[in-house]
Amino acid sequence: MSRHDPLAISPPSDIPEQCDESVRCFDAEVWGPLDKAIDLAEQAVDQAASVTAAREVFVDLRDRLVGYRCYAMTLRNLSAWIAGVHGYLKADTEAGKQSRLTMVQEMVASELANAKALLKLWESSVVDFMPLNAYTETMHDYGVNFGEVLQRKIALMEQYGDRLLWGYWSSVIRFFVFGYIQREGVGGV
Repeated sequence: MSRHDPLAISPPSDIPEQCDESVRCFDAEVWGPLDKAIDLAEQAVDQAASVTAAREVFVDLRDRLVGYRCYAMTLRNLSAWIAGVHGYLKADTEAGKQSRLTMVQEMVASELANAKALLKLWESSVVDFMPLNAYTETMHDYGVNFGEVLQRKIALMEQYGDRLLWGYWSSVIRFFVFGYIQREGVGGV
């Protein structure tokens, strides 16, 4: 970017540190209470087994909480990706680079498991736990083909998740941020 371009925006130099803090916050403060809420909702589903209306309410609550957990995990993993990649690029020692590379590899494993959990919920739930656009898929709205998009994301992560292809990581980040993977595939970003 040119210094003279008034539209050129450089990211703040503390991006990796901000994202590191976001990851720490998710890991320290979110998963415990959220998992407890999911467990309590699951117990309520079991306890309300004989009362159909009550059971439906608790199934709805449980599935929305599980869906939210998947969403929150993707946000956490997005922060880990940013911290890992920008931290890798900023690192001035081999140990620093390796630490950030490990962070990105762990994020890929985490997001792969998360995508599989979300696909399982998508395929098994009768609850509309997330908004969908019935007419199209955009960068702001998932379409009714969400299950297919998740399957594609999982396949790409399984195929390329262990590679150091920054072009691939660009595709993954677009999926996280925009909710879709360009139809041309990994190389067509």
